[in-house]
Amino acid sequence: MRHLSLCLASLLGSCGSGPAEDELVLETGRTVSAVTDTLLFGIRDVAVTADGDIWVLSRHEPFIRRFTAGRLIASFGRNGGGPGEFRAPWSFVRGDRQIPPRVFDPGARLIVRLDTTGRELARSSFRTTWGFVRSDIEDVSYGQVFRALSPSDSELVSLVYLGDVGTTRDLRRSALVRFSARGIPKDTLLSFRNLFEPQTDRSAARWLVTVPLIAGCPDGTTAVYDGIAPEIRGYSSRTEPAWRVTMPPRLAQSHGMPAADLERYVRHRVLGELLENQVDTSVLERRVAEQLQSTQAWYASTVPSIVGLLCDDEGRVWLQRFDTRDDPLGKSRTWTVVGRDGATTTVRVPAGFVPLAFRRASVVGISRDSLGVETVGRIVLPDPLP
Repeated sequence: MRHLSLCLASLLGSCGSGPAEDELVLETGRTVSAVTDTLLFGIRDVAVTADGDIWVLSRHEPFIRRFTAGRLIASFGRNGGGPGEFRAPWSFVRGDRQIPPRVFDPGARLIVRLDTTGRELARSSFRTTWGFVRSDIEDVSYGQVFRALSPSDSELVSLVYLGDVGTTRDLRRSALVRFSARGIPKDTLLSFRNLFEPQTDRSAARWLVTVPLIAGCPDGTTAVYDGIAPEIRGYSSRTEPAWRVTMPPRLAQSHGMPAADLERYVRHRVLGELLENQVDTSVLERRVAEQLQSTQAWYASTVPSIVGLLCDDEGRVWLQRFDTRDDPLGKSRTWTVVGRDGATTTVRVPAGFVPLAFRRASVVGISRDSLGVETVGRIVLPDPLP
């Protein structure tokens, strides 16, 4: 494994004790604001197009914002069923070469293409039967539950759920399906039901269960993380993978769910439920104890080591490690970057930063301050990445 130790405090003549292993550490001082609008909230996705513009997708109206050189140029997208309207816009189509990027609306089962002013140009309807998916399933699951990829201008790839999704466990009953640009199913690249079949944990656990992780790569392949093998595979057809990289077992093996991790997660959820109510500490502690006692069997006995997956402009795969010290759900600040040759580099991003898109040796994503206020941030990466 290749490592680079970078301590920004050394510029001031002091540097505290770092992690156990040397890492490429990208701390808050390396984050710059990518946009001037500080009123963003509820960001669901960020995309950077070939012209350098930044597009932001929010869960609140107006759903879409366009920034040029950091300045807000346009905002559009309302709730509804008419032209240029959305029911539940969730993400931009990954790998899309169009400007602006198309929007994936799983609520309406649509891929919508707009012009730069928000006027609808085209829409594609996924011609398949999807099960009902709980809107808050992302709060108790890992990976991109609603994601559409564009390997080429004539194809789309997306997860299709085979039945209703009421718990994380149900996400395993899904398949990676390739569609035509008009939304007509062509073939199934991979059945995740078969992928997870070898797992020994067949408990009734409903939450924090390993689920499919996918990402679109610039060569048109779809990267899939298989924590059972363990390896990363790149699919371009329904035959054998176009490429595969074997992972060191220590990065891929699941491990037990410590009681402290589960309590930290439950406490986070209880705080969220009581956020608008003024309650004293005794009420909070009692509610946490009740939740732990009544829902213990809902949680998996093991958790995955990898809980997030991205693919950068160079085709390297970014794997987000599990660690509840950074986030109650385990979505940590530490990422392992894996090249096609199997070489790895460890990257630790700033607190509150969520990587979403890559552009010219930089990573762009959601940046949250200590109060939870959101904006779009950018981190410049060493070029080449060591």
